[in-house]
Amino acid sequence: MCARWIVYHGLALNVTTDLTPFQHIVPCGIKSRGVGSIKQILQKASSGRELNDAELMDIAYESLIKEFAEFFQLSLEPSPDLHL
Repeated sequence: MCARWIVYHGLALNVTTDLTPFQHIVPCGIKSRGVGSIKQILQKASSGRELNDAELMDIAYESLIKEFAEFFQLSLEPSPDLHL
């Protein structure tokens, strides 16, 4: 979205999403890249080992919290009440 000369950018984490409907999207105008998923990335990184959806969600959640906290120099602790 763009309003009053300020551009807002969103974040979408496709963890286990079927990416078929996204084939025609050019993310951020970068034509040489497509939409990807955490599942695809992690399976490539783990030599094709199958990861179940619960494992993938946990990995994505923990990684996002860690990277967000480091980037913004925050101390964040996951809520014990949060159930994924």
